[in-house]
Amino acid sequence: MPIVLLNGLNFYYRVDGEGPRTFLLLNGAGLTTESWQELAAGLVKLGRVVRFDARNCGQTEAAHGPFTMENMAEDALALMDHLKIGQAIVIGHAFGGRIAQIFTRDHADRVRALILCGTGGLYPPLIQDLDAKAADQSIDREARIEIFFARWFGSQFRQKHPERAERVLRETFGGGQGQATGTARRGLPQITPVESYWGRVPPSIPVLLIYGTEDKYGHAANRDDLHRRLKGSKLVTIEGAGHLAIQEEPEQIAAEIAEFVEEKRL
Repeated sequence: MPIVLLNGLNFYYRVDGEGPRTFLLLNGAGLTTESWQELAAGLVKLGRVVRFDARNCGQTEAAHGPFTMENMAEDALALMDHLKIGQAIVIGHAFGGRIAQIFTRDHADRVRALILCGTGGLYPPLIQDLDAKAADQSIDREARIEIFFARWFGSQFRQKHPERAERVLRETFGGGQGQATGTARRGLPQITPVESYWGRVPPSIPVLLIYGTEDKYGHAANRDDLHRRLKGSKLVTIEGAGHLAIQEEPEQIAAEIAEFVEEKRL
């Protein structure tokens, strides 16, 4: 198990594949390297894939005190330095897309291209009713599972990809009473104001935006605003996918990334 000391904390990371380019993956909030498993399998055909558990998540050490989103971006930079990576195609999913924007804002010279998947933040998520239902302690396991899938995935995911959905179900709920375990966190960072990083990417950096059409976090208002601000960015929508599109349609997303890499000669 590869562990490296970065910025005073022990980080779990993994490197897969090799080739002319490196992809640096930044996880969604509370998620681990495993959230990329199937997409990473497609990306290794294009180059080296680097992923790691952020501080306070997975197999990485918990922070010893308060920390910021900027600290999380600096962790990514420290890992690049440790692995002697000059530039990377940075891919951020969900909250990781916010960190990716901060990283690009502060270290543009280390970013070969930026890919954001399902990143929200400027406009609030469309889940208020689902949050209220999830907070109801009286609902049974099946109802809780239904709410989980409604929040994070497209409405047809379980029908379209039953084996994939069943694996998500096992990994998230296990044999318990319906309490999701896959997004447990040991503390959140101090939140950086969205306006300080949202869409602040130098025009010289190629940008690909990938969004599920049923994403309740990176929904259309966030998606379209970011696309408008990032002049020249390419927008791809994944029909019927939700916030965890990288787990719903990894093959389609890998194909879109491959096309983007070829178009931009990365």
